[in-house]
Amino acid sequence: MCVQYSQICSFTKKGGSAESKKQKAKNRGQRTEGKEQNAFQTNKEKDMFQKKMLVSLVLVFFCITSVHAYNTHGVYWPVSSVSYDAHTMSSSWKSAVAYGSGKWEYPADFDWRSNDGSVNDVYLYDIDGRGGVYAYVSHWTLNSWITKIRIRFDVGESWYTGSSTPSSTRLDARSIATHEFGHGMGVAHTQSYRCGSSVSEFSRPTMCATYAYGKTYFRTLENDDENAVEHLYDTLSFIPALEGASQTEAGEEIRFDFVYETLTKEERAKRALAVLHGYVVGISETRFNQDSGEYWEDVSEDGETMYTAIPYYEVDVELVDILSGDTSRFRKTVTLTVIGEQEETSLSLGDELVAYVRDAPFVWRGDTSHSVIMPMSDPLFSLLSRRDDGLYRELDLKDAEIGFSLQSLTQEAMRPQAGVDE
Repeated sequence: MCVQYSQICSFTKKGGSAESKKQKAKNRGQRTEGKEQNAFQTNKEKDMFQKKMLVSLVLVFFCITSVHAYNTHGVYWPVSSVSYDAHTMSSSWKSAVAYGSGKWEYPADFDWRSNDGSVNDVYLYDIDGRGGVYAYVSHWTLNSWITKIRIRFDVGESWYTGSSTPSSTRLDARSIATHEFGHGMGVAHTQSYRCGSSVSEFSRPTMCATYAYGKTYFRTLENDDENAVEHLYDTLSFIPALEGASQTEAGEEIRFDFVYETLTKEERAKRALAVLHGYVVGISETRFNQDSGEYWEDVSEDGETMYTAIPYYEVDVELVDILSGDTSRFRKTVTLTVIGEQEETSLSLGDELVAYVRDAPFVWRGDTSHSVIMPMSDPLFSLLSRRDDGLYRELDLKDAEIGFSLQSLTQEAMRPQAGVDE
């Protein structure tokens, strides 16, 4: 249907003609003035127009709900050009950041540019050691407008900042920079069915939630990525006066987006510190990584870069069994530290879980770290909940999707311990 009605559904297709792009750019920032000039001559014409509009709306709704796999936060920059500050980074890192930001300019008719005085800071800093979270974006919004962002890459990763292909032991900075600037544009993570192992790497969207060492496919935007920014920016009227606002306005909200390490089901079991089985007996409120738990920001020594707090929450799990791992490391109740906001979790008290966990150095305010137990990667994939049919599924999977018995998960968890190669 979206092919047949291509004009109505055009935002779900990749790219667009050069002529239409130029026209959109030309029209940016202009507001419609005056009264409507084309009045209906008869009631019949008006009725026909209303019927056509109703059909169009139904078709657009169909396209939105059933075709695309992208997600957005429904927020956007109200300007057509935004600067960022990466002055603390090396020249090779600056090149990687410029590459990542530049990939979003064409589909959105948008301009990212480097400016050492910008409030939109991009920098390297500790997060949670190697693996887990690679990087994150914090962005401030006012109503539907993004007012500023900060992008933080984890210094604990083994980064590759060049333009060739990294080895399997290096993480591609250009790929992750491209992903993070997508969040900086207001794009959320792609629906997981477009990102699984059944999807070729070369067609996976850049905005998938996880990524692996040694890969480069995030460098190239796919249809879903381009369609997302086109959906956000195609019909906007920009307001240049808002750019560069440095003060937090009353009513602003802060959102966080994280990109995680990709692990297969087998890698998850083999690399986990332990695989735990138990029940959720406590879920904390969202806190931030300092002793008081309150949100914080620190200024760098040169007074130009703002280091931003990291949200987390804690999940208390009362253990039934330890499927693999050192049993002496865990007490009857284990506290999992989960990076992110508690409001976004699908966990509930009483849920029965199988959790793949690791020991991680979680950065704390004041250049220190706390040794904590964290999910191996994205909690949506590292925590499996038991459903009504008795099978365990990743948190993002629906009840009808593939699940695993506790026995099969136990056998898989024990194989690495027995020295069986995967």
